[in-house]
Amino acid sequence: MKNIGIIVNNKKDPKFKNFKYVARIIKDSGFCPFVSNEYSGIFPERDYIKTTLEDMFKKCSMVIALGGDGTFLNVADLAVRYDVALLGVNLGTLGYLAQIDRTEIDRIPEILKSNLSFQKRMMLSASVYRDNKKIYEYSALNDVVVTRSAVLKPVSIDLYGESGIIADYFCDGLIFSTPTGSSAYSLSVGGPIMDPTMEAILVSAISPHTLSSHSLVFNADKKLECKVSSSKNNNSLISVDGRHVFFIQNSDRVVIHKNNKYLRLVQLSDCDFYTVLKNKFSSRGKRR
Repeated sequence: MKNIGIIVNNKKDPKFKNFKYVARIIKDSGFCPFVSNEYSGIFPERDYIKTTLEDMFKKCSMVIALGGDGTFLNVADLAVRYDVALLGVNLGTLGYLAQIDRTEIDRIPEILKSNLSFQKRMMLSASVYRDNKKIYEYSALNDVVVTRSAVLKPVSIDLYGESGIIADYFCDGLIFSTPTGSSAYSLSVGGPIMDPTMEAILVSAISPHTLSSHSLVFNADKKLECKVSSSKNNNSLISVDGRHVFFIQNSDRVVIHKNNKYLRLVQLSDCDFYTVLKNKFSSRGKRR
């Protein structure tokens, strides 16, 4: 491993203090840091490779993400596409995906030089078909949400499996979540928390108009499909990981299934999901 990419959420590191420090210790450890062209002005040294984000993922064996879970989600599709491992440094508050905290940055050289192991995280593939033609496709690490857009009224959504209709909902939307995403949006609507190393598809309704509603958990090999059938003026959309938005029409078919590729996270022996979960939940609601 020689080329190490670095990406940063500049809102969480506005003066690039952590960004510059990580780049320097990577270089001092005998590796070649790759940084995005947009930040080239803060790295005048020739020892840093400035490139496009996609080219970084093509040429690096690992990318270090400085920020929070959103930083991971922004590049998860690229990491999966080019089979690049991710190491997260949490500069925010939640950071379920990050393996180390900002106070542990000095561990990076040791981590890079160690005999690394990796944890695989299941991804979802979301496609939209219109008139039997695929017009949209993207990968999700956390979730795919089919929901109303500007019109503040619930919509009717039919959920199908290979053998036919499974359920019909009158709600604000449906969340299709991976186990990794079960501690994100899905959790806020009452969905269960799942071990992120599991493989399953979790479906939860957003604000369902019913006296009772339960999340559904499907085998990861299940191919699911949904259609919005009562959205006025076709004001519905699909949102992938809360970032990639595509507007859909009532006749469109939204197909959700397990991606055949996995996201690889650097596995650290002292980074346990349940310990992180306990710590994050115990800190919620406390004054800062």
